[in-house]
Amino acid sequence: MWVRAIRRMRVRLARRVLVLLFVLAVARIAGAQQTPMAPVAIRLAEAIAQSKQKSVVVLDFSGPGEKITELGEKLASDLSVALAKSSENVEVKQKSELEKDYFEPGTVLDPESMLLFARDLKAKVFVMGQISLSGSDTLILLVNAYRSDNGKGIAAFQVTFPLTEEKASSMVRVVTNSYPDAGAPGYSLPKCSYCPRAEYSNEAMREKIQGVVELNAIVGTDGRLRNIRVVKGLPGGLTFEAIKAVRQWKLVPATGPDGKAAAVQQVIMVAFQFQP
Repeated sequence: MWVRAIRRMRVRLARRVLVLLFVLAVARIAGAQQTPMAPVAIRLAEAIAQSKQKSVVVLDFSGPGEKITELGEKLASDLSVALAKSSENVEVKQKSELEKDYFEPGTVLDPESMLLFARDLKAKVFVMGQISLSGSDTLILLVNAYRSDNGKGIAAFQVTFPLTEEKASSMVRVVTNSYPDAGAPGYSLPKCSYCPRAEYSNEAMREKIQGVVELNAIVGTDGRLRNIRVVKGLPGGLTFEAIKAVRQWKLVPATGPDGKAAAVQQVIMVAFQFQP
């Protein structure tokens, strides 16, 4: 009797061991599929839900310094994917839908440009990140989320990663394109074809603010302006109005040494003069 009892115990024990091994195997697979950005995505989705917003776009992370590297692109992409999986109540907008029209990959956006970009995508929230180094073996990522209607922050997280050889390699590969300056030897200056004036904001009218907004942009071979960045802004919403106007401009493109249309980098001045 006791022999049969021992055999039955061994069978039950063997079955439990098999079940435990199966559970552990599933856990290992799930852990392998979960990216380091998954916990951040969960917290971010909760913050978006608490702010009663429904859509979000994740912009490429910058750093170290004022640049975007392959690492910044990948971490932002990982967060975007993880965010889409973490909540059915948040619509994740893809920046590629508009990026080719307004910004090239590798562009570090200023706050005013970020707001316009998010609004064009109909994203209620935009997320940005800054990568920095701590010592020689640790990466620090600061993630911030803002409402696109008023620019107010709704969440801020700090994440640390070990600096692996792969991450170190991708961190030094900068994602950017370089363009000659307009008017440089061999290059002509773009000419205005359709350049509507920027409108005064209500706040600037009340405060009687005037001056010049200085922008830097790439004028493409199609005469459109991309990568519009702020060099010097004005308060009262005038910087925002300047960017909004310039994005509507249509220029006769510059020509290069071969006489063909060429993309160039150009400084643009948008003047605001108060007239009561």
